[in-house]
Amino acid sequence: MGSIGGLWHKSRVGDFPPPPGAGCFSDRHVLHEGDRTLVISHKYRFIFVHAGRTGGSTFERLAEMGVTWDKRTQHLGNTDFPEKHASIQYYQDRYPREFAEYFKFTLVRNPFDRVVSAWIWRTQVVKDVGPCSLKDFIRARRPSSSYASKFALRGASLRESIARLDYIGRFDDLPAPYEYLWRKLGIPSQSIPHTNRTPIEKYWEYYDAESVEMVRKLYPEDIEVFDYDFGK
Repeated sequence: MGSIGGLWHKSRVGDFPPPPGAGCFSDRHVLHEGDRTLVISHKYRFIFVHAGRTGGSTFERLAEMGVTWDKRTQHLGNTDFPEKHASIQYYQDRYPREFAEYFKFTLVRNPFDRVVSAWIWRTQVVKDVGPCSLKDFIRARRPSSSYASKFALRGASLRESIARLDYIGRFDDLPAPYEYLWRKLGIPSQSIPHTNRTPIEKYWEYYDAESVEMVRKLYPEDIEVFDYDFGK
């Protein structure tokens, strides 16, 4: 157990990078108890369930999390500590008191947009995935990358599980969710750093009919429950 700047409570959960030369695969990290830090804010009394590529790193900067030491993403302002993507079930199991009492929230993004951002991030920025086409990246994407996996509580549907959250912000509405959160949580207002940006203007331009259908089949529940669709 420990703290970063006295603000963040830590335990260990584990995430290992893929082996060299693994080529195009996505979300094949293996989690092991004892090898990864988990962070919740006791100062601001919140639990942030962070799904990747949703604008969450910017919020973490606003909540006083330091910039990564990793030279690949340091210049982008990344907070890429390994613990940042723990599931809602992990928080409920490990911190039942805080889960019951703290403000719980997440940010979501259109799955079609999110996949393109993840593809660019992992093949061109951190380069933990070998060069590959968007279609190959989608084929390698595991169900564990879904909101349905990240947000589902044991024995509950995705809809029932997200009802336990106090707030769900949408990437499309940024920066309004950040502004709401810092008012709600008592975080001092400040200029908003744009962290970990990927150069996507029109995500739909990366798709054809086949790749659109691939994402629909990979994330059907995410698309339905959060009312997303291609181009919507």
